[in-house]
Amino acid sequence: MGAGAFLLPGYIDSKLADTSTGKNYDVTQLASDKEDTSLENLAIPSENSEGKEVLTIPQIAKKVAPATVGINCEFKTQSYFGMQTQEGSGSGFIISEDGYIITNHHVIENASSITVLFNDGTESKDVEVVGSDSRTDLAVLKLKSGGPYYYAELGQSGSLEVGELAVAIGNPLGSDLAGSVTVGVISALNREMTVENKTLTLLQTDAAINPGNSGGPLVNCYGEVIGINSMKLADSKIEGLGFAIPMDEAKPIFEDLMKHGYVKGRPVLGISGVSVSQEESEYYGFPVGVFVQNVSEGSGAAAAGIKRGDIITKVDDTRVKTVEEINRIKNKKKAGQQIKVELDRSGEIITVNVTLGEETK
Repeated sequence: MGAGAFLLPGYIDSKLADTSTGKNYDVTQLASDKEDTSLENLAIPSENSEGKEVLTIPQIAKKVAPATVGINCEFKTQSYFGMQTQEGSGSGFIISEDGYIITNHHVIENASSITVLFNDGTESKDVEVVGSDSRTDLAVLKLKSGGPYYYAELGQSGSLEVGELAVAIGNPLGSDLAGSVTVGVISALNREMTVENKTLTLLQTDAAINPGNSGGPLVNCYGEVIGINSMKLADSKIEGLGFAIPMDEAKPIFEDLMKHGYVKGRPVLGISGVSVSQEESEYYGFPVGVFVQNVSEGSGAAAAGIKRGDIITKVDDTRVKTVEEINRIKNKKKAGQQIKVELDRSGEIITVNVTLGEETK
């Protein structure tokens, strides 16, 4: 059986990805069918220099599992036969006694209804989406009633070392296997993965991560959440390559989502465009670059005088051919800073300085 992204019935969590090496694999959100629990050779100290107690795996499960929840979603789609309802599921974990929950963006994206399934088998439909960020694949939900809730303790991912214990907790294959615990190690740090034109820096683990684990906690030997399980590489020749969003990367994002509903400070240029390829350039006589299809009213691009039909050829003195190349340069800046844009307007070369706005969704 060759490489192939697979979608299990009832699960909407698979996306194509490629590694920074340039090789293309299929990424499944989330799946590894074989777990490795042979930890005889793993040296685990009884406590660290800060006096934190190192827990056994059963102790870790007892500490974190009650804060881990299932996220069951319904999605409405229009088809030839009318409105259809599709179901999907993932995991999440409670981070505060007043009911804030962290999960993945792809778990709840476009959901028409969300049900939270608790560790004791009870559930709640009284939940709202506080904020969701596609760029980092993170989302924050809020339980609107009940509580106080048992919540997970958050750790730090910046001090992790390769070979440390990693425990994944979640609901693989949905509620029937709720609260499953799988065990492995931190296999690598700072793995760059490109998913749907977005590059993420992730933790790599061989703890088994399966469909439905998306959004669940990756936990260290102290029972602290150090990552949010997100994806794995799926290929007939690959096993044990799961990935999680590091807590140090995730925390500022979900704190902004909790406070503002979006991530503060992200720059926006204010245009939409399409690439002009070399072939199109030769056929139509346009320069290679990005054809401006639309300029948002009130945006920095509009204020700088960029118009529909302009072709952007350089940004900050760097030649650009795609919207993605523009975004890579833009995303190195902050809202309120300026970016230099060179464009072709019917053969006239114009240079403008655009003050970047703030992305609010």
